[in-house]
Amino acid sequence: FVPPGKRRLGFDHFVGFNRGHEYFQSIYYYGDDERPRKSRRYEPDYQTYHVIEFIDSILRSDGEQPFLAMVNYGIPHPPLVAPSEYIERYRPEDVRLSPTVPSESAARERARNFLAKYYCLVRNLDDNVSRLLNFLDGQDLRETLVILVSDHGEMAGEHGVYAKKTYFRSAVHVPLLVRY
Repeated sequence: FVPPGKRRLGFDHFVGFNRGHEYFQSIYYYGDDERPRKSRRYEPDYQTYHVIEFIDSILRSDGEQPFLAMVNYGIPHPPLVAPSEYIERYRPEDVRLSPTVPSESAARERARNFLAKYYCLVRNLDDNVSRLLNFLDGQDLRETLVILVSDHGEMAGEHGVYAKKTYFRSAVHVPLLVRY
């Protein structure tokens, strides 16, 4: 919980997420209420709901007020869990691997299994960003500046390494998407 005042860095509306990578049981704080709330929904889905709810409240208040909304998705990030409808979309045997994944069959199988799950999370994130963009478009806010950036990449078995704690390109190369 971040109390009202200068620690909120000028943000008037606050929904704070307890970064613990518990995507189906995540804790968040809403507004000035110090009591933690536990979501029953997949974290990126309800984060998108909250940001859309915030923008909608601005539009309903007077429609002309400028706003800044920031949402910090935790995915894609281990543990690689997603709603079942996403898990069923990617099969490990269909995943193409980077040539830098070691040639041993166990290493390649592990990388395929990892990436199949990772892609499920990326797909969920894509769907949530689409929900947000479609909402903006439906409110005639197509010219709203939207920036999507990540904090790090993922090795996903390249060079036999997982996670981000290296300076290989896959760990430090991040997306930067801008729509205006």
